[in-house]
Amino acid sequence: MKLPEKQIYLAQTGSGRIVIPLTGEEINSICTMGSNDAAVESVCNKPCLRCWMTRYSKELIREEIRDYSDWTEEELSSDEENLQRLVWLLAWDVSEADDPDSFLANEEIRKMDSQKIQ
Repeated sequence: MKLPEKQIYLAQTGSGRIVIPLTGEEINSICTMGSNDAAVESVCNKPCLRCWMTRYSKELIREEIRDYSDWTEEELSSDEENLQRLVWLLAWDVSEADDPDSFLANEEIRKMDSQKIQ
């Protein structure tokens, strides 16, 4: 299901301890058949996402993605790969949700300049 490109979704981990704003366009670019690596890397390299992620420790990111799979400690040793895993997982969570609109950002975030989120 394609999401409206300009909408902003608040993707979050199961615990709710990490929340990442992603546009429908970003989610659509990641959630396709085949390899999603280039799209994930592109989203992860956006300065605003990098800035947003400074609010979360590398340890918290590692802890949160550990709940999604049985990655080894060696696999979880790369902070960059952990960020990419997190973005990939959360984008797919929104994309595959029964009601993706339940992830829509609140009015305050929707009013923010889209350049600040992207």
